[in-house]
Amino acid sequence: MPKYSGDVIARAPRLHPSAWEKEQKMNWEAFAALGEVSGALAVVASLVFVGYQLRQGQSIERAKAQRDLLEQGREWMAIPGREEQNFEAIRSCLRETMMAPTISTRPGSTAGRGACS
Repeated sequence: MPKYSGDVIARAPRLHPSAWEKEQKMNWEAFAALGEVSGALAVVASLVFVGYQLRQGQSIERAKAQRDLLEQGREWMAIPGREEQNFEAIRSCLRETMMAPTISTRPGSTAGRGACS
């Protein structure tokens, strides 16, 4: 291992201990500031993502409700065709309603009621 002469070591740039400590402290402060900024950006990004997820969840629930409503309507419309008895009951009810001379609009009135009631 080669030995260095004293003047080579003396010519090497050296920082004063207090300057070196200041430089190290500044580096840690810079890292801390960078960490705070990146943390704030992460919080903002997560809030945007949560908002997007909420909006998407609402649209999915709205679509499910609409699909359920359409399915219920389709089932209701299919009732007369399932059984002959249901078809005849609805047909006679409609026939009586169309043939009724007058229909009272008073609540509790029995006029105009027949097989449909």
